[in-house]
Amino acid sequence: MGERAASGGDVATEPTRAELVEVLFRRHYAELLRLAVVMLGSREAAEDAVQDAFVSLHRNWRSMRDPEAAEAYLRSAVLNRCRSSVGSAAEAEAAVRRFAGLDVYARLPEDRSATDRAWRRGVALAEAAPRSPLRAAIADLARSVCRLPVRARP
Repeated sequence: MGERAASGGDVATEPTRAELVEVLFRRHYAELLRLAVVMLGSREAAEDAVQDAFVSLHRNWRSMRDPEAAEAYLRSAVLNRCRSSVGSAAEAEAAVRRFAGLDVYARLPEDRSATDRAWRRGVALAEAAPRSPLRAAIADLARSVCRLPVRARP
């Protein structure tokens, strides 16, 4: 797509690159932001990823073979930025789980007797049942979260 033609009168002009990117921004920003928040677990990091994708689209607009593919370009750019922000395989798995809607709590083992014992005594699970499989699973989950970059933590 070209830049706006410099002519007077009622001649129809093509929209500028900036105008086209602005239209895409208005139509798709919220959707792309939601996707990035789910992937990264952080609104701030998600906003950075989406902003970077739009800046990249604006810079690379002239090299795009098919301007109709701009929406797909944006989605791919956001996903790639999210993947590179996530880092390690464990962090990537966690991002995919958030994206897929998998509930990490569903993977925690049931240990009703340990939780009941802690509840009745009014103490933490770690104190009431230090060897409980549930307590061990929660500790593993906490360690995994602590290994995430601060911006990616839920």
